[in-house]
Amino acid sequence: MPKLYAAATVDTARSLLKELPEKPPEQRAVPLSELIKQLRPEIQEAVSRGNSLEEIAERFRSIDLNVSVGTLRNYIRPPKKRANGAPRRRSAANSAT
Repeated sequence: MPKLYAAATVDTARSLLKELPEKPPEQRAVPLSELIKQLRPEIQEAVSRGNSLEEIAERFRSIDLNVSVGTLRNYIRPPKKRANGAPRRRSAANSAT
């Protein structure tokens, strides 16, 4: 049986969330996928200058940004197009992984 909570708990939790301060951008956590997407132009430029994804991943590891070559490859390549020419949309199941 699931644990039940008093209806007032929702209001209390809501108040607690509203009291949380806004963090400055430099203190906000960014998911790896978003970070790589933001760096995509610079990564592609580095590749066009002859640097390999392995070299880029190695540089990232030096600043504790642990990303694999495969992850870099997945995030910097343009989305695949379907037979009708439209970009393929990621399903909710695939985007959660």
